[in-house]
Amino acid sequence: MPLVSIIMPSLNVAGYIDECLKSATNQTLRDIEIICIDAGSTDGTREIIEKYVTIDSRIKLIDSTVKSYGFQVNLGIQEAKGEYIAILETDDYVDQEMYERLYSCACECNAEYVRADYDEICEVNNYMICNTQHIFNNSLYYDKLFDNRYFKELFSKDQNIWSGIYKKSFLEKYHIRLNETPGAAFQDIGFKLLTLIYAERIMYINYSGYRYRLDRDGCSSCNNNVLKFAWQEFARLLNQMDLSMSDRFKYVILRMIDVFICEHNKLVTKNSAGDQEKFYETYIKPYYFEFKKSINGFLLDGVVSKEDMSELQFMTLMSLLHNEEDYNNTIIQDKEKKENSWNELADKLKDSQIVIVSYGVRGKDALKQLIIRNMNVVAICDNSSEVRAQKIGVPIFSVEVATGLYKNAAYVISNKKYSDELKNQLISYGVSKANIIQMP
Repeated sequence: MPLVSIIMPSLNVAGYIDECLKSATNQTLRDIEIICIDAGSTDGTREIIEKYVTIDSRIKLIDSTVKSYGFQVNLGIQEAKGEYIAILETDDYVDQEMYERLYSCACECNAEYVRADYDEICEVNNYMICNTQHIFNNSLYYDKLFDNRYFKELFSKDQNIWSGIYKKSFLEKYHIRLNETPGAAFQDIGFKLLTLIYAERIMYINYSGYRYRLDRDGCSSCNNNVLKFAWQEFARLLNQMDLSMSDRFKYVILRMIDVFICEHNKLVTKNSAGDQEKFYETYIKPYYFEFKKSINGFLLDGVVSKEDMSELQFMTLMSLLHNEEDYNNTIIQDKEKKENSWNELADKLKDSQIVIVSYGVRGKDALKQLIIRNMNVVAICDNSSEVRAQKIGVPIFSVEVATGLYKNAAYVISNKKYSDELKNQLISYGVSKANIIQMP
């Protein structure tokens, strides 16, 4: 019996499948099986897989008659012989040690589920931006065995299915599977939430081994039907009445609220320059009302309450549910205001070498926004050695080193809280005040 079965669902990913298969076959954990489930690729993906099948006996190719990510993964789980199951999306790839590290931890504590951090990778104007995404900000939460009955935050912090491994006997015991709707978007939400609801032995390791590709052409999350797909997934969960008996049911609803707000905002701003009325009627309105009816019902029944949410989340939800038109206008105006602000900054920095100061959430956004606008970002600088250890795709230095290398560059301070302190630090290293820009 293989130790880990790696399930790889594919459909027209010829530009990525070779790198993905290489990363799977080169794992330091050798006792694995690789189950490729192709849903009728027409771009050469299947032929690349077939080539690998001839040179590695651990690879099995299955043809799926259904173009459904959920159906394909479920077919892989059904065929898997491994003690643990891994899901590797075929436009991504993994570090050589990924599955050995996960499996070793799983064995040590007999875990039903073990997950690692991951890197987001995104190619923008020939820059390969790479950012590590941590499950927890506090390293004390890693390498400990969790029973999620005592750590409810997992429902908001743990949101993907592909950077972990799952004990197959655990999945079988609770009949945990993905939704099998057509396409690929959001079919993993139910799988993830069911895993968190039923698992009593969970571990997270402080290691990033999965490389998750953002914003590729044809990605499911870029689809205009995201709100529809999200509703289909939560409707499936809500119809499983045994969940309503669980003390964790409210965390499913809170996750639904998060997804509803996020995907609604994404669609509202996506078509702000197009035929808004037609776009709204087709892609937003029907599913907005489904989410609204369901969430209002849970609020009225006391399944979730204001006390279960942050003040900002509750205020945002109330505005979206009860003043949708005003809410949508505000979201669109905010996006336009931000776009104008970035355009103005790009005009100001035209022909300059740029160093971004501080690489938190705002710093990551600054890097992406400036690169999109073809700005010459030569480096990042940050006072934290932990931040500087990240693989970013742009050189990252301490403030002292950066100012020595790029004395005449424009320094864009992205940290709002410590903006004045960072400005003074730059000046102390000889940077001219005229070359320092504090982001609003």
